[in-house]
Amino acid sequence: MKEKNVKGIIGLSFGLVAIACAVLSAIPMTSLTGMGLDGKMSFFGNINIIFALCTVIASVIAIVFGAMSKKDADKPGPRKSGVVIGILFVLIGLTSFGTTSALSTFTEYINSEGKTGVIAESIKENPEQQEQINELIKAWSDSVK
Repeated sequence: MKEKNVKGIIGLSFGLVAIACAVLSAIPMTSLTGMGLDGKMSFFGNINIIFALCTVIASVIAIVFGAMSKKDADKPGPRKSGVVIGILFVLIGLTSFGTTSALSTFTEYINSEGKTGVIAESIKENPEQQEQINELIKAWSDSVK
């Protein structure tokens, strides 16, 4: 019986894990509890950021094992798939990380009733901008009810 290309299988497996983590990072998972939303809606939060980072990590591992599997060309099994999926999902994971990090600042702002977070700090000296953001969130809250 011929040996299998274990490194290629590991690379492909981590590529599939990267795909699953990328999908999970795109699903809003943190409940919005402040500013009248009372948990009726979910948005992006820290768990989404963690899944985006897991996407990047799993993709890099897929690339490494996929590249290492090319040395075992005589063994049957996947060789290129881990590398291809890994390269594609490193880019997707990094994009997802940036996007979910930016969007999670809204979750932090809403859940703290506008008192803490990146957005609260950046608009605290501009009452007009603070009022605009609060009106936007109120309109968003009214559309959920």
